[in-house]
Amino acid sequence: MKRFFCLLLLLTLTQYSLAQTPASALTVSPVIIEATIAPGKSDTRKLTVKNETEYFIPVKVAPKSWEAEDLTGSAIPLEPEPRSAAGWIKLSETDFILEPLESKRIELRVRVPKNAPPGGHYPALSVRPVVPEYLAPGVAVETEIIALLFITVKGKIVREAEIESFEVDRRLFYEGEPSFSLILKNLGNVHIKATGPITLYGPFGRLRASWFNRPAAKGYLPGPLTVLPGVRRLFKFSAPRPFWPGKYRAVVDLSIGEGDNLQAQVGFWYLPNLAPPLLFLLLSLLTFGAFKARKRLVPAFRVLIKGGG
Repeated sequence: MKRFFCLLLLLTLTQYSLAQTPASALTVSPVIIEATIAPGKSDTRKLTVKNETEYFIPVKVAPKSWEAEDLTGSAIPLEPEPRSAAGWIKLSETDFILEPLESKRIELRVRVPKNAPPGGHYPALSVRPVVPEYLAPGVAVETEIIALLFITVKGKIVREAEIESFEVDRRLFYEGEPSFSLILKNLGNVHIKATGPITLYGPFGRLRASWFNRPAAKGYLPGPLTVLPGVRRLFKFSAPRPFWPGKYRAVVDLSIGEGDNLQAQVGFWYLPNLAPPLLFLLLSLLTFGAFKARKRLVPAFRVLIKGGG
């Protein structure tokens, strides 16, 4: 009986604390779990769940099906299906309570059916704090965190992709940085991780700048570019501002690990804003012209005045 009341008190305090905790109360690591498994075989991975608060948090972990949204790549939850890859996952624990700042490692075993088709399969793990119904009737106090699983089933793997479009936001620039959009489509049966440079050439074919796969910062596109099978991904980025006026072209050259590289290019003109220097030049010419005219007109007036006298 004493143990029951202690548990009840613990859950009551948890309910109170969860009502005050932010969406980052829980964190998971890693956020993407990758495994390559043969049909009929299994493999084991681990997921760490951490309580980032100073309160007790009940946690529920469950396999989940999802698909990537076209262009954005965002995870869209799907209704559970008996034969989906989410059914391949068995967890060592599904319900537990994390003490303040506690971390727990969960073991997940992935067993691939013998008849599983080769290529990529992408289930997920849902991790969320939970408040029992009898403690918070009608109140939803939970935030879901998703850890993705990239499972590659051995067999005939097809890595194929295409650059569907590579565009620049303007063809004529007077100021600012050129912004680009790249749509990459995966035509194979497994996810791809595209890497490679995007190079900017200036007037007369002279190399101006090269950037790609650098730390995420303004002006750079972090890589690699991950795209799931049958999905298009839209990537946006900006280039360093050109210096010299003239025609430029940006060339993208991506590698997906097999076959020929994917290439595309787009051109644009850069003409710096010349209004201030042109205005200064015009005022200088007018001033110089007025000064010259004054030097000629003054002697002429003196001659007229003397002649009239």
